[in-house]
Amino acid sequence: MKEDLQERALKLEIKGNFEEAAKLYLQAGRYEKAAFMYQKLNKIKEAVEVLKEAMLFDKAAELAIKNDLIKEASFLYERGGKLDKAAECYEKLRDFKKAAELYEKLGKLDLAAEAYFKIGNYLKAGEIWETEGKEEKAIQAYKQYLAESAGRAGDLSSKDAQRIAKIFIKIGDIIRAAEIFLRIKEPLKAFTLLLEVGEVNKAVEIYKKELEGQAYSILNILTSEKSYESFGNVCMEIGEFPVAALSFEKCGNIQKAAEAYYKSKDFIQAAEYYIKIGNILKAAELYELSGQYGHAADLYYKLKNFEKAALCFEKEGDFYKAGRLYQYLGQNQKAIQLLQKVSPEDLEYIKASLLICKAFSQVGLPEMALKRFEEIRKNYSINEETLEVYYDFAEILLSMNEIEKAKEVYTEIINIDFAFKDVSQKLKRLTTKEIQKAPLKEETPKIQEKPQKVERKTKAIQALKKFPFFQNFNEEELDLLWSAIERKEVEGGEVLLEAGNYAKGFFLLVQGAVELLTPMGRMIKVIEEPGALLGLAAFFSGETSAIGIKTKKPSKVIIIKGEEILKIMQENKELSKKLNSHLSISLEKEISLIPQKTPYHLQILEAKKKLL
Repeated sequence: MKEDLQERALKLEIKGNFEEAAKLYLQAGRYEKAAFMYQKLNKIKEAVEVLKEAMLFDKAAELAIKNDLIKEASFLYERGGKLDKAAECYEKLRDFKKAAELYEKLGKLDLAAEAYFKIGNYLKAGEIWETEGKEEKAIQAYKQYLAESAGRAGDLSSKDAQRIAKIFIKIGDIIRAAEIFLRIKEPLKAFTLLLEVGEVNKAVEIYKKELEGQAYSILNILTSEKSYESFGNVCMEIGEFPVAALSFEKCGNIQKAAEAYYKSKDFIQAAEYYIKIGNILKAAELYELSGQYGHAADLYYKLKNFEKAALCFEKEGDFYKAGRLYQYLGQNQKAIQLLQKVSPEDLEYIKASLLICKAFSQVGLPEMALKRFEEIRKNYSINEETLEVYYDFAEILLSMNEIEKAKEVYTEIINIDFAFKDVSQKLKRLTTKEIQKAPLKEETPKIQEKPQKVERKTKAIQALKKFPFFQNFNEEELDLLWSAIERKEVEGGEVLLEAGNYAKGFFLLVQGAVELLTPMGRMIKVIEEPGALLGLAAFFSGETSAIGIKTKKPSKVIIIKGEEILKIMQENKELSKKLNSHLSISLEKEISLIPQKTPYHLQILEAKKKLL
């Protein structure tokens, strides 16, 4: 039967009756021949349909493509399992969604992502590119997504947001990552990200809108120095000054911590931090403002602002120190008024009485000075603890021409300590009437030191000569210098002078080793040479020390007390010249070892200038 149909169809084909031939070919099951007949008739769609019905999808698709029937071809390629060609057809038809799905099935992910990108599915495109490691393309897709979806709420899941933010953080685009967290209502994550890159203004905006009142809890979750610094600045902007201070503390910004404590009106804490950065005057003012007059007075005293120190000591109720300073400043009546308030039970009573005698003598009331002196003689004996005070009493008696009373005091002193200061020489001169009335000197208040026995003192003075600094001084000069010297043994790691503090004197290394340190604690150099002088620049420059000095191991040092050495230099011009020369040479040696234009180098130059 089929052969008969094919013969009839062939005859019709030969005669050119393609239409009828096609029908007979179909009946005979010759689909390709039937499709060919329709092609002869230019009925391409019918030909394609015939091939499709015969499940000859590839041939049908090729015929469709050949005749620009792209839509039909895409379907046929897909039915025939040629997904890549189907996808290409869908792309030609601009059906990028279908193309993307097919490319994804085929594992051609880059092409899938391109197709998703073209239909505006930037999130999907970015996800695919990110998976494929094509970071730049992923970022481009995510940026486009964020730009076009900015006005839409709730379209970004937390999971997607975390993923997208992560890639922006990776490339350093923290601001965009923060914007993503804001989109999904996670302002705290956005805020902490901005802190890491120092975006203070943006962080302030988020805090005011979303995080008001959470400053302390935020501080507890931060971890890096950068975020602490930024958070401190944010808190300064929003008025959370106590939190700002704590944040600056954590990142080691002492200057800003001090300012924050000041703005929070915690003046005591602010003062402590101003001391750490060397702003002693500001610290003193804050202690005074907060009613901590004793601390304020001590700092004013360091700054040699004796008037303010005296006023604060007076407010603190420390009448001895206040009176002592007023007496030094020449305000004798004020000094007498305050020193008379010192109670007999006070440990400083006898010293206060000494200053009262001196003040009475200076204001022309010698009888009052003598009366006070006699009261002291009745109640306080001369012993090792009071030798220094009675020595000064004798000086006052001499200034009032009370020679016999002065001799009595000197006699009692040498009966206890024959080698005490210059008492034996003075007594000898008084006995031979070689001494004249001495003018009363104004002296900077000083710390009294305990007397040494003559044998120990002589031996100790001789020991000084082994050090180059003391070798050119004679016995009499060394005896004068002895009152400014204190010997001390110190453990390793002990701070002799802290960077940023004022030096109260300087040091000579006897034995051991010390480190010179920058204000940040970095070692500049180690000094082990016996006889090396330390702290000269800080003391003689009059500025806070540019370096720290710390023992590296157990050491022995000689402390040259600043107040006493200055007094000796003021009273002995020749000795002062010799000291200046020695000190300048020491500074010259030190300056050759220090890098130029560093703070320490400049401080040495300043000290040298003042010595000259």
